[in-house]
Amino acid sequence: MGASKSAVDAPSAPKAAGASRNTAAAAAAQLVTSAFTAVLTYYLVHALGAKGYGVFALAVGIGTVVLLPSDFGLPAAVARFVAEQRGQPLKAAGVLVRGMQLKLIGASLAALGMWLASAPISHAYGEPQLKWALRWMGLSVFGHGFVGFFSTNFAAMRSVATSLKMISCESAFETSASVVLVAAGAGAAGAALGRAIGYLLGATVGFVLATRLIRPVRAAWSRRRDIPTATLARYAGAMMTVDAAYSVTIQVDILLVGGLLGAASAGQLAAVNRLFTFLTYMGLALAAGVAPRLARSALGEPDTRSFGRGLRYLIVFQGVLIAPLTVWATPVVRLLLGPGYGGSVPVMRALAPFALLGALAPVLSLGVNYIGEARRRVPIMIGLLVLAVPLTYGLIQATGLVGAALADDLILLLHVIAHGWLCWRLVGIDVKGLWLSVARTLVAAAAMAAALAAFGTGQLSAVSWVLGAGAGLAAYVVALFVLREITIDDVRAGSGVLKARLPRWRGKPA
Repeated sequence: MGASKSAVDAPSAPKAAGASRNTAAAAAAQLVTSAFTAVLTYYLVHALGAKGYGVFALAVGIGTVVLLPSDFGLPAAVARFVAEQRGQPLKAAGVLVRGMQLKLIGASLAALGMWLASAPISHAYGEPQLKWALRWMGLSVFGHGFVGFFSTNFAAMRSVATSLKMISCESAFETSASVVLVAAGAGAAGAALGRAIGYLLGATVGFVLATRLIRPVRAAWSRRRDIPTATLARYAGAMMTVDAAYSVTIQVDILLVGGLLGAASAGQLAAVNRLFTFLTYMGLALAAGVAPRLARSALGEPDTRSFGRGLRYLIVFQGVLIAPLTVWATPVVRLLLGPGYGGSVPVMRALAPFALLGALAPVLSLGVNYIGEARRRVPIMIGLLVLAVPLTYGLIQATGLVGAALADDLILLLHVIAHGWLCWRLVGIDVKGLWLSVARTLVAAAAMAAALAAFGTGQLSAVSWVLGAGAGLAAYVVALFVLREITIDDVRAGSGVLKARLPRWRGKPA
């Protein structure tokens, strides 16, 4: 009788997918997000102009600063314990439900706080339009927090395909609502309200999907106290410190540029930052696919082989972006942002290393989280924050807008080095091999840059775009083969994975 009851109470979660399949699902999710983000960003930078987009960027920046501390570190903390309990789905479901309870409190307080603080903040920046943008951004923070919570924990359950459904809905809602509101003349506040609508509806979809994963919900609710609140709070506290420091660190550039150089300059920087967010989505996809495999559980030890191999492939994949962002910065900015963003050209060149570093950072940091050693990240992130403020301020004063981009590069480089060192110390990833991959990739990027430069660096014709891109990509690939960073065996292995997975993707999830 007891066994029968247990079987009935067990949640009907799907089987865990493999690293390659979860990474592919995460990549698909990021591809969907990227497509909608590209369309929305292109529309907003042209419809709002540098000044209006700068106001919107300031609201997003302030919202980001509020978002991660409002999480209280819960998404990553809950995901860590969910991943460790993957062999006991009922316990994992109870942890998820408990996390949702606590997340509701933090998200509500954050939204209320932003609404109340909107007037004094807009007055401090001297931007009256910022008030309503911040108020709507408070609702966006509420929804965004839950979307992030569900996405992180779907990855911990190794059911990234579920995230794909939620993120696709959120992206479609946000893009359509933002375009309609801005086209109606709502300006930066309309863009913020559209963002809020997208995340609130996305969070609703995520909640529905989560309840399907943890059925029966009543049984999961009854197990929510299986994990002591103190245990969850201790790890969440470490994550909150890390996340709060990180959120402030990545927004220091926009906030200081807005205060020192004005909203128009903030818009020039924010537009490029938005493009780089789009370009580093593959890092987030890989993090969702391989980082949870570093969690220790009764089913096995950390899978460092998949983790290290994923990092190596990511380095090669992202390296192809460095040359175009440097050599073709002028035509890329003209094509994507328009003539009103001339100040973004040197910023794009300065941020070219971000294309690689920004993709590696989430993989390494999430890897440490899933190992269960987030506390070791606390001094690193606090140290980076303490360094970021004076460094960014000093470089802005010395070199203007480009100084903010250079500061971003330096801070992110230190972030990657520190977390790579932690992963090496904790689980023994091959750091030496990864640095060798970086060196070879940079040499290949230099070969690609020479090929691109041969077709010009200013105004490009359609023929020059096509032929130059083809020649540059060919130079990059040939250099990687010559340097033996890529081998025929790698190509065969990749083809084998695709052949094995594609038929299964057409059917039901494994």
